Amino acid sequence: MMQIETINDVLTWTQHTHQELANCLYHCAEQSDRERLRVLLDYLAEHEQRLATTLERYKGEADHRVLDTWCLEYFDKRPVQTHQECNQPFDQMDTKTVVKHIVSLHEQLVSLYQYLSGRAETGRTRELFDDMANLEQHESMVMVRDANWLEDI
Repeated sequence: MMQIETINDVLTWTQHTHQELANCLYHCAEQSDRERLRVLLDYLAEHEQRLATTLERYKGEADHRVLDTWCLEYFDKRPVQTHQECNQPFDQMDTKTVVKHIVSLHEQLVSLYQYLSGRAETGRTRELFDDMANLEQHESMVMVRDANWLEDI
Protein backbone atom coordinates (compact mmCIF):
# COMPACT_ATOMS: atom_id res chain seq x y z
CA MET A 1 0.00 0.00 0.00
CA MET A 2 1.29 3.45 -0.83
CA GLN A 3 2.18 5.92 1.92
CA ILE A 4 -0.80 8.19 2.59
CA GLU A 5 0.07 11.62 3.94
CA THR A 6 -2.07 14.19 2.14
CA ILE A 7 -5.56 14.40 0.71
CA ASN A 8 -4.00 14.16 -2.75
CA ASP A 9 -2.50 10.83 -1.66
CA VAL A 10 -5.94 9.61 -0.56
CA LEU A 11 -7.40 10.48 -3.96
CA THR A 12 -4.42 8.93 -5.77
CA TRP A 13 -4.75 5.77 -3.68
CA THR A 14 -8.49 5.61 -4.46
CA GLN A 15 -7.78 6.14 -8.14
CA HIS A 16 -5.20 3.33 -8.12
CA THR A 17 -7.64 1.09 -6.23
CA HIS A 18 -10.27 1.58 -8.96
CA GLN A 19 -7.66 1.07 -11.70
CA GLU A 20 -6.32 -2.14 -10.15
CA LEU A 21 -9.85 -3.43 -9.71
CA ALA A 22 -10.65 -2.60 -13.35
CA ASN A 23 -7.53 -4.48 -14.49
CA CYS A 24 -8.46 -7.48 -12.37
CA LEU A 25 -12.04 -7.49 -13.67
CA TYR A 26 -10.84 -7.27 -17.29
CA HIS A 27 -8.41 -10.13 -16.68
CA CYS A 28 -11.06 -12.31 -15.04
CA ALA A 29 -13.54 -11.56 -17.83
CA GLU A 30 -11.00 -12.89 -20.35
CA GLN A 31 -10.61 -16.05 -18.27
CA SER A 32 -14.30 -16.75 -17.79
CA ASP A 33 -16.10 -19.30 -19.91
CA ARG A 34 -19.54 -18.15 -18.68
CA GLU A 35 -21.11 -15.54 -20.96
CA ARG A 36 -23.28 -13.79 -18.38
CA LEU A 37 -20.37 -13.50 -15.95
CA ARG A 38 -18.05 -12.26 -18.69
CA VAL A 39 -20.52 -9.52 -19.66
CA LEU A 40 -20.88 -8.46 -16.01
CA LEU A 41 -17.12 -8.43 -15.42
CA ASP A 42 -16.52 -6.38 -18.57
CA TYR A 43 -19.22 -3.90 -17.54
CA LEU A 44 -17.83 -3.56 -14.01
CA ALA A 45 -14.28 -3.19 -15.35
CA GLU A 46 -15.35 -0.36 -17.65
CA HIS A 47 -17.17 1.29 -14.77
CA GLU A 48 -14.14 1.06 -12.48
CA GLN A 49 -11.95 2.41 -15.28
CA ARG A 50 -14.26 5.41 -15.66
CA LEU A 51 -14.07 6.02 -11.91
CA ALA A 52 -10.27 6.01 -12.04
CA THR A 53 -10.37 8.50 -14.92
CA THR A 54 -12.92 10.67 -13.09
CA LEU A 55 -10.68 10.82 -10.03
CA GLU A 56 -7.71 11.82 -12.18
CA ARG A 57 -9.71 14.71 -13.66
CA TYR A 58 -11.04 15.69 -10.24
CA LYS A 59 -7.52 15.92 -8.84
CA GLY A 60 -6.53 18.15 -11.75
CA GLU A 61 -9.40 20.54 -11.06
CA ALA A 62 -9.37 20.54 -7.24
CA ASP A 63 -7.94 23.31 -5.08
CA HIS A 64 -4.28 22.41 -4.54
CA ARG A 65 -4.33 23.93 -1.05
CA VAL A 66 -6.95 21.35 -0.11
CA LEU A 67 -5.13 18.52 -1.90
CA ASP A 68 -1.92 19.34 -0.02
CA THR A 69 -3.65 19.15 3.38
CA TRP A 70 -2.12 16.56 5.69
CA CYS A 71 -4.35 13.68 6.77
CA LEU A 72 -1.89 10.96 7.80
CA GLU A 73 -3.23 10.59 11.33
CA TYR A 74 -6.78 9.93 10.08
CA PHE A 75 -6.13 7.48 7.27
CA ASP A 76 -4.17 4.91 9.28
CA LYS A 77 -7.18 4.34 11.51
CA ARG A 78 -9.59 3.43 8.67
CA PRO A 79 -8.05 0.71 6.52
CA VAL A 80 -9.96 -0.38 3.45
CA GLN A 81 -9.72 -3.99 2.34
CA THR A 82 -9.21 -3.70 -1.38
CA HIS A 83 -9.23 -6.46 -3.95
CA GLN A 84 -5.48 -6.82 -4.35
CA GLU A 85 -3.87 -8.53 -7.34
CA CYS A 86 -6.83 -10.77 -8.14
CA ASN A 87 -6.35 -12.75 -4.95
CA GLN A 88 -10.02 -13.75 -5.23
CA PRO A 89 -10.55 -14.42 -8.93
CA PHE A 90 -13.89 -13.05 -10.06
CA ASP A 91 -14.08 -15.59 -12.87
CA GLN A 92 -14.60 -18.28 -10.21
CA MET A 93 -17.50 -16.46 -8.51
CA ASP A 94 -21.15 -16.27 -9.42
CA THR A 95 -22.57 -12.93 -10.53
CA LYS A 96 -24.22 -12.14 -7.19
CA THR A 97 -20.98 -12.73 -5.29
CA VAL A 98 -19.08 -10.48 -7.71
CA VAL A 99 -21.58 -7.65 -7.23
CA LYS A 100 -21.55 -8.16 -3.46
CA HIS A 101 -17.75 -7.90 -3.43
CA ILE A 102 -17.70 -4.73 -5.55
CA VAL A 103 -20.45 -3.10 -3.46
CA SER A 104 -18.54 -3.94 -0.28
CA LEU A 105 -15.45 -2.17 -1.58
CA HIS A 106 -17.46 0.92 -2.50
CA GLU A 107 -19.18 0.92 0.90
CA GLN A 108 -15.77 0.85 2.57
CA LEU A 109 -14.65 3.80 0.46
CA VAL A 110 -17.83 5.71 1.34
CA SER A 111 -17.21 4.97 5.00
CA LEU A 112 -13.60 6.14 4.72
CA TYR A 113 -14.60 9.41 3.07
CA GLN A 114 -17.35 10.01 5.63
CA TYR A 115 -14.86 9.36 8.42
CA LEU A 116 -12.37 11.80 6.88
CA SER A 117 -15.12 14.37 6.33
CA GLY A 118 -16.05 14.19 9.99
CA ARG A 119 -12.47 15.01 10.94
CA ALA A 120 -11.86 17.69 8.33
CA GLU A 121 -10.79 21.03 9.74
CA THR A 122 -12.08 23.24 6.94
CA GLY A 123 -15.28 23.49 4.97
CA ARG A 124 -13.45 22.99 1.66
CA THR A 125 -11.84 19.79 2.89
CA ARG A 126 -15.13 18.52 4.27
CA GLU A 127 -16.82 19.34 0.97
CA LEU A 128 -14.18 17.41 -0.99
CA PHE A 129 -14.61 14.31 1.19
CA ASP A 130 -18.40 14.61 1.02
CA ASP A 131 -18.15 14.84 -2.78
CA MET A 132 -16.00 11.72 -2.87
CA ALA A 133 -18.39 9.81 -0.58
CA ASN A 134 -21.32 10.84 -2.77
CA LEU A 135 -19.46 9.82 -5.93
CA GLU A 136 -18.65 6.37 -4.55
CA GLN A 137 -22.20 5.92 -3.25
CA HIS A 138 -23.80 7.01 -6.51
CA GLU A 139 -21.54 4.84 -8.66
CA SER A 140 -22.18 1.83 -6.45
CA MET A 141 -25.94 2.30 -6.86
CA VAL A 142 -25.56 2.59 -10.64
CA MET A 143 -23.48 -0.58 -10.78
CA VAL A 144 -25.99 -2.53 -8.68
CA ARG A 145 -28.89 -1.29 -10.79
CA ASP A 146 -27.14 -2.19 -14.03
CA ALA A 147 -25.92 -5.55 -12.70
CA ASN A 148 -29.50 -6.40 -11.71
CA TRP A 149 -30.63 -5.40 -15.19
CA LEU A 150 -28.00 -7.70 -16.73
CA GLU A 151 -29.15 -10.51 -14.44
CA ASP A 152 -32.73 -10.08 -15.66
CA ILE A 153 -31.78 -10.43 -19.32
